[in-house]
Order: sequence, then C-alpha cells, then structure tokens
Amino acid sequence: MNHYNPVCVKNAAGYSVSDCTNYNRGGWDDFDIANNAFNGYSFLGVEQYVQGRCGSFDSIASAKLYRLDENCYSNAAGTESHQLTLGHSATITTFSDGMCGNVATTTTVRQAAMGASRASFCVDELTAYFGGSWPNLTVVAIYDESTCSSSPSQLKFSQDFVCKSPTNAPCQSQGSSHFSVSSCASDFLGYATTVFGWNTPYLIVEDFPNPWCNDVEFVTIYTADGSCHSNADDSTSFRVTINTADGTATVTTYSDPACNFVASDTYLDSQTLSTSPCLSRGGCEYWFGCGRRYVLGGLSGPPTVGKKTALVLYEDSWCAVTPVVLVISNTFQCTSPAAPVCDTLFNGPNTVYQTRECIDSVDTYVSSKFQSTPYLIAEYYANGTNCQVQTNVTMYAADGKCHLSIYDGTYFTITQRSDGAVIASNYPTPLCKDTDAVVYVLDYWNVNTGTCMGDRIFRTSQMPLATNVSTPATTTPPPSTWTPTPTPTPTPTPTPTQVTEVPVEDDIEARLNIMFPAWLWDPLPPQAFVNDGRRHHRSPSHRRP
Repeated sequence: MNHYNPVCVKNAAGYSVSDCTNYNRGGWDDFDIANNAFNGYSFLGVEQYVQGRCGSFDSIASAKLYRLDENCYSNAAGTESHQLTLGHSATITTFSDGMCGNVATTTTVRQAAMGASRASFCVDELTAYFGGSWPNLTVVAIYDESTCSSSPSQLKFSQDFVCKSPTNAPCQSQGSSHFSVSSCASDFLGYATTVFGWNTPYLIVEDFPNPWCNDVEFVTIYTADGSCHSNADDSTSFRVTINTADGTATVTTYSDPACNFVASDTYLDSQTLSTSPCLSRGGCEYWFGCGRRYVLGGLSGPPTVGKKTALVLYEDSWCAVTPVVLVISNTFQCTSPAAPVCDTLFNGPNTVYQTRECIDSVDTYVSSKFQSTPYLIAEYYANGTNCQVQTNVTMYAADGKCHLSIYDGTYFTITQRSDGAVIASNYPTPLCKDTDAVVYVLDYWNVNTGTCMGDRIFRTSQMPLATNVSTPATTTPPPSTWTPTPTPTPTPTPTPTQVTEVPVEDDIEARLNIMFPAWLWDPLPPQAFVNDGRRHHRSPSHRRP
C-alpha cells in the first residue's frame, strides 16, 4: 500500500481504498486520512475499546466514522448496510443486507459521549466525536407577542446531531400565550448579540454533559429586565435581575406562570459573572458529573467573557515612569475614565499613585507599560480551586532596583539567580541595605512550571530578570501637563514592622502571603447559591460556604 498513491478498487456495490495509519483517540491519525476522505463533510466518529479498558488511549478496539446524514449506505461488497437516525442523540442501525432492510444491531450515541475520550471517560461503553463541519445548534426564540418582532423573553439552544429547523421559519404559536421562531445557529453568543443587541441585558446559562465544560449540550438565554416572564409551557415562569452596583445577579424560577411560588432562587456573585468559571450542577445523569457556566451580555457591549481592568501603581506623581506593580483583573463591568487620571492611592511619606483603564489585549498593554523593564508575574486564583479559577494577574517590577512596596510601606527588590530561582527581598528603608534584608526564595521548580503554590502561579517576563540588586534609583518626573488628582481622604501611613530573617525553606505559605499578599484582591470563590424557594436570610457575612 502506498499512501501517496492510493488505489481505488471497484467492488460489487461500490468502490474502496485501503491504507495503513496510526490512529489516535479522538480522530487523529498520522496521515489525516479521515478528514481527507470526508473532504469537509460532517461525520460522526465512534470508538469502542477492549473490554475493561474503556476510554484508555491505548485500548481502542475499533473506530468507525459515519457520514452525518440519514441516508442508507451499503458496504462495498453490497452484503451489509447502515443508516443513522439523527436528533438530540444519534442511533446507528446496521443491517444484514445492502438495502437497509433487515436490522442487525442498533447503537445509540448520546451527547455526553462527545469528547469524553479527552478525559479518558466512556459513556455507554463508547466515546464519540464530530469531524468535518460541526453541526449547527437548534435554536428556538420565545416571544410574548404574536409578531415575533420585539426582543424575545428567552432563547433556547440545543446541540443536536443535526439541525432540522427550516430556513426563514415563520413566527408561530407556542402554547396558549407565546409565539416562537425556530432556526439554526453556529454560534449562540453571536446569535444572542444579534437578537438582543448591546443594550438589552441578558443572562446566558450554558449546560454541559461533563464537569469540564467542553462540548455544550444546552444553552438558555434569559432576558434580564427584572420582570416576570412565563415560560412556553404556560405553567412556570422566571425572573432575572442584574445588580450593576455590586455586579451580582439573581435567577428565580417559579412553579406557576405569574411568579408567585418560588421553585428555585440562584444568586450569582460578581466573581462568577466576571470570570464565568465552570461550575458543577445537579440533576446530572452521568456518574462523572455535569458542568454549568454563566455569562452576561447586553451591557453596552458584547458578552463580558474576557473583559479586563488594569490597575497600574507608580512611585511618581505623574504616573509616567515604569510602574512598580500592574494588576490585571476580570471585572463585571469596566468603564475607562474620559481622560487619563493619576490619583493618590496612599498619602504620606511613602506615597503611591495609580491609574485605571479598561483593556482588550493584556500582552500589548503590559508591554507598553513595562517596556524594557523585566517583571515577575504572579497569577492569583480563587481559594480552593487548585489554581483553576483566576481572579487577577499581578506584575512586579523585577529590575533589581529598590522599589516602594504598595502593601506595607516597606521596600523590595526582585532578582533571579542563574539556576532560575527568584529572589525577593524586603527592606525597612529606601536604602535597601543587604544587612537589613529579609529574603524570600521562589525555587526554580516553582517558577515558569505552572506549579500551584498557595493559590498562586509564578512566571517571569520574556525579558530576563535582573541578576543583581542595584543602588536605589531616584526618580525625576518628566515635564507634563497631566496634573495628579489627590484622593480626598488619606489613609494612615503604615508603620514598618520589625525585620526578622525568614528561613528560605520553611513556612512557604506564610512567606508567600507576606511578599505577595492578596491585598484588596482576596475574592470569595465563585459561587452560585441555589435554594428551594423557602425564605432564608442572606447577607454578605453568610456568603462563604
């Protein structure tokens, strides 16, 4: 067999080509034979395994790929055939004749099987995946009026094996008091933006048949106007309210059509809405669990996934020289000031200044601020998430110079040894004398390796960090017409605590908290509070689980 010169053989009922390749779980092979054979057409891959080894990458017994339509297909010899029945699941029926007449076997592929092999899981003793063009989502828009011309109260998406909704479907009756339009969509985020626009708030609820939030199965998008809306079944209702002041939202469902009897009440905190983490959900039929994700849209822009706020801290009152610290965080909403503002963060002998901006590209923004100055990167994650839910990324100037610490009024330097370990030193005065230093060591195996240390991951900039501590730098602000705006209420000047030597190999967590504190960035873990409709007291002090 010659892969580069395939031979097409005529058989009794068709043609065939044979080849050899190394097939990998999930549809990859050495020569990309499958994708080339289907040439862009959608297909369904079904993998079965050696008994007792389902999901293992090295135990695939067979992999069969089917063109994703409902036609009857004979094998090349004309002795057997198969046909797919497509809906929210796919049923593969094989026949003992070439005309799809005599049923031999049936196999059902559920949505949960799609992509399960990536986590070495099986569903119904098989794994499956889509190849070629991914099938469109089926979408139904629910309206409260008969022309279907206003904003819908709800959008429902379903990832099926085929979308059968007709093109340009008319507005039709849905139940006794609602109307709907069905269609197909390749992207639910883009579809929602088109339907609702950028100024009609809405909440997106994505449901996944797995706990890692890949391969979405259902999406429900609610209008978030705080009003009562009945569902298409005419027997239940919902209300979604967004509090833009604190960045929270509440989703309440009711067991009646008039929002009188609460069925469930889900409170979404600001971190859940700003970072859209993958959360576990109940009512899952699969042993490995299911996931859910929340996304906001319609707040004067596209859905808020990935929106960033930059807080830049300086030692000079013009906010013009290289920053000391730069913090990038996810936010519920981000509004840039009309004009650049350099205001005072802390007053007194050790004054720190700050600017805030909304940014699109983190890499471009950080490069523009630090320019030729190297920096240490500390990624902060929500407590208890094993560094999976990021809250902010903080960059510290690591040029070996003596810099004012924004946290406690002391001073610090950051350098890197030849073995890759990062040395952070704390000093009580701006002289940064070696004899006064309290030294913290981030061992090389904890830098640029992705290691999670106390809800933090440490990395360095592409530009090499300084290798030696230099003499304290004095900053002379350049001429500028930018006048700093002082904060009205100054905070007390922090008093440096007594400096003691900290062992470099002991009490890692304590040292991390001292040198790289969470400061004001100690958010609660992402939370989605759900109750059963009974009255419960809820206050900020009760937010921790």
